[in-house]
Amino acid sequence: LLRGRNIELAKRSIVIVSAFGLASALSVVVLGDESGYLANQDQRMKVAAIEGMWHTETAPASFNVIGFPDQENHVTRGEIKIPYLLGLIATRSLDEPVLGITELVSKARNNIEKGIIAKSYLPQFLKGLSGYTSYITPDGSISNVTIGCLCPGEGTKKDYMKHAWKLNDIHAFGPVVLAFTQAAKMGIKEITPAKGMGCYVTHFNKPMKPQAFVRYMPEANGNICWENDRIAFRVYGPPVKNRVSSGIDIWTKSVEYPIISKWYNDNNLGQSYHEDHGEGNDFYHVAYGRGLGGTAVWRNGKPFISQPYATHRILKNTEEEIAFELDFDAWDADGIKVSEKKVISLKMGTNFCQVTSTFTTDSKEPLTVALGISYNNSPEVLSDPKKGTLTLWESYLPENGELGMTVRVNPNDFKAVAAYEKEKYVLIKAESGAPITYYVGAGWSKSPHFATQQDWLEYVATGFNPY
Repeated sequence: LLRGRNIELAKRSIVIVSAFGLASALSVVVLGDESGYLANQDQRMKVAAIEGMWHTETAPASFNVIGFPDQENHVTRGEIKIPYLLGLIATRSLDEPVLGITELVSKARNNIEKGIIAKSYLPQFLKGLSGYTSYITPDGSISNVTIGCLCPGEGTKKDYMKHAWKLNDIHAFGPVVLAFTQAAKMGIKEITPAKGMGCYVTHFNKPMKPQAFVRYMPEANGNICWENDRIAFRVYGPPVKNRVSSGIDIWTKSVEYPIISKWYNDNNLGQSYHEDHGEGNDFYHVAYGRGLGGTAVWRNGKPFISQPYATHRILKNTEEEIAFELDFDAWDADGIKVSEKKVISLKMGTNFCQVTSTFTTDSKEPLTVALGISYNNSPEVLSDPKKGTLTLWESYLPENGELGMTVRVNPNDFKAVAAYEKEKYVLIKAESGAPITYYVGAGWSKSPHFATQQDWLEYVATGFNPY
């Protein structure tokens, strides 16, 4: 402009820069005012320390531009102040004081001596009270506390989850009195209990969307559980190898959302997952059996089984599909040593898992693998070598409906059907080091999909055919 060049461009540039400058200046004023006000609401000691304000001033407080704090004598020397400004910024009023450091310390000391927690912790405290209240019954009884005053076992999370609990143990009332006395001191007059007695505030009662899910559970004997929108399964972990073996357990479902974590949580709170509470349950018995599709080596007319898995690795855990790997230590199968690696996967929208097992042995003898199905009483047994299927349909009426269980193998591998004790087996040919793939699935009459045996048989015949 001074040189008279590019005048129009310079004018437009000045207009743009001025507009942005004005907007920025106004923003600083608004944001600065809001920042100062909020700081005095939530961080009063911080405001007092920044201002070097040792004692509360008569309202409205002055804004300290510069000063030199003397911490020994609790004064600020050489102050230059702007009258009224801090009061306007921090309180937006002319009659509300801004507390000084000495008064804030005295107030905090008084609250500590009285046992009153800082208001900044109020949201967390209310959340804790909400969860605590859900353990108090309408008649004032208190549930789910440790019996006696010592921590259970070694005091680990696992020990607490497994500890016995009792209604109205004498040690239950002291913590309640302390917690709600604190609430009264803080002026809390109303608390909304978490939904249902014994529910955590962050609880499992809110159903999640349907999805595939696998979970390793060190707190539950190293079990591995997996599920989709139709069915759930479980294998047992190494800590219980003296009580169970390597069979596959069935958990029936009548809902699409995940239930594994919820059922374990509810079970820890006294609601057994062996009973149907509207979502399904675990009524199928495995123990040392094969469950649904558990493997064995078949020799001289009987199965030789492994202990529970030794190591595991989760390969995939997405909403659409899960997969995990199990390694089984070598076991004696009537004079030969055999080990197994198993990969199990499950997708959404199906009742069948895919299982790929690889058996390894130094023996040169032919290897016959048996895929078992455990039963309770007198199931109907249907086998179809041409389709490679073995199906059991068994009644668990009246409480638990009826259950269909099927093992499906490649028809080219199907050798025979065999029986041993309370189990039926599909016998298939196998070679050491060569993987074999098969499918195991179950359908429950109380689920939305299979009301009758015929529904399950039609699904096995036409709804699921991987070969």
